[in-house]
Amino acid sequence: MRGRAAEGEERDRLWARWGEIDRDLDTTSMHICGIGGIQSWQDAVEFMLLGASSVQVCTAVMHYGFRVVEHLISGLEMWMLDHGFASTTDFIGTSVPLVGDWGELDLADRILDRVKILLAKK
Repeated sequence: MRGRAAEGEERDRLWARWGEIDRDLDTTSMHICGIGGIQSWQDAVEFMLLGASSVQVCTAVMHYGFRVVEHLISGLEMWMLDHGFASTTDFIGTSVPLVGDWGELDLADRILDRVKILLAKK
């Protein structure tokens, strides 16, 4: 939706709240630890892009063992290389300005994208 994220699903609500914390001058210097639903390096990157300077992984380790942490680290390293980041501090919080409210989104734009996808499949 034109490069913007919005509050919506449960996880989106959390991200929107994090965006508010990171934009608030009284809380912008607070350490945010991302926790909840992190099973992959992509999940960790999403939390970090929204301001988390660390992430915690628990349930995924219980389900898949400690190898999930190794995959998380190697995936994060590769992603950082692909995007030219030398340090996590280079990208932590960079997506916060893209988080907005539902009222800022052009919902018709997303509906048209879905229609185009459906038409392309025919």
